[in-house]
Amino acid sequence: MRKIKGKINKNGVLEIERSGRFKKQDCLRSAAWINDNLGCSFCGDNCSLFGEPGIEKFFTGRIFLKLCEKTWYFDEFEDER
Repeated sequence: MRKIKGKINKNGVLEIERSGRFKKQDCLRSAAWINDNLGCSFCGDNCSLFGEPGIEKFFTGRIFLKLCEKTWYFDEFEDER
């Protein structure tokens, strides 16, 4: 099984590893209000719906991050802030 890796970069933006490299994640809520996704902002800690990383203690010990519409679970996570 492939490990899920993520990080919050030094600017507070969520990045998830895809195809061997970290990619900034777009905020789908802000993009929904902008025609053709122009000027889309990234998912990051500047949003009030962006949670703080935590550890799921009871089951897997993975790191979780609650966002506006989803909770991500990571095998490896780094907070560069």
